[in-house]
Amino acid sequence: MGEIFKESTEFKISIDHAIKLSTYFKNANHKFFIACLRDQQQETYKKYIAIAVPEETRWNSLYTMCVSLLKTQKALQVSLFNIILLALKFKLNF
Repeated sequence: MGEIFKESTEFKISIDHAIKLSTYFKNANHKFFIACLRDQQQETYKKYIAIAVPEETRWNSLYTMCVSLLKTQKALQVSLFNIILLALKFKLNF
């Protein structure tokens, strides 16, 4: 798997961003944003989709992470949009 990173810096950068995103939603300190995503997943897909985090010793863990992010891509996008709107609304009220 390491060979592909040598061939494509774009792929390496994309995977690094995906890892940051997946670990962000697995961190208990981000409960508000995790709840927003879960609510949006329920509304969009009528189920919750767990986001996989890659592990050093698992051969397919990067693949599993990418698949889990793609499965919930729409909910991630809508959640981010809603959070930005909420932040703007909050900022304008003060």
